[in-house]
This record gives sequence, structure tokens and C-alpha cells, in this order.
Amino acid sequence: MSKHTQGHWVVCNGSDIFTPLGAGNAEGIEAPSDDGCMISDCDMGSFSFDEVTANARLIAAAPELLEALLRLRAAFVVLAGEKSLFAKAALELPDAAILKARGDK
Repeated sequence: MSKHTQGHWVVCNGSDIFTPLGAGNAEGIEAPSDDGCMISDCDMGSFSFDEVTANARLIAAAPELLEALLRLRAAFVVLAGEKSLFAKAALELPDAAILKARGDK
């Protein structure tokens, strides 16, 4: 089980990231049916609105990106294994990103 808030995150107001309405957090506490749980506010510095919005979109995509990376890694291992020098080199960056996302690094 992951420690992060599950689900499809959405960007609101260009800089705020929320769960969908009524979604729960990692501890299972649910937001009201007409509200979501706030994940982050990206408008915390001297960045342009375009940069803030781009950062918010990237963060909001994080759960889906992690899931996609895990699935691609699993498919790669089935097709190429993970013992060869090629496989080890190919998996180095994805594995580092997975560790970073999970807080294991």
C-alpha cells in the first residue's frame, strides 16, 4: 500500500491540487461529497503563472505517472529480464524515480 493520497488528482485555479470530490486521503479520511482533499498549493514563490500552472499539472499527474512507470517496468522485466547489463542500465533511471516517489531514497 502506498503512503501517498491515491487517485486522480486535479488542478484547480491553476495552482491548487485536489483529490476528486469525496475522495479519501492515505489514512482513509474522506472529504465531504462536495469537496476534495487539498494535495498542494503550487503558488508559493516568485514564479510566473505559466510556470506555476505547469508545475501544478506535473504534480497532479504524479499518481498516474507512477502507476504507468510501474506497469512499464513490469512489462519490460517480462520481456527483457533484469539481470543483463542492458536491462540493468535501462532500469536504472526508472528504478531511481520509483524509489524517489515512494520515499525510499
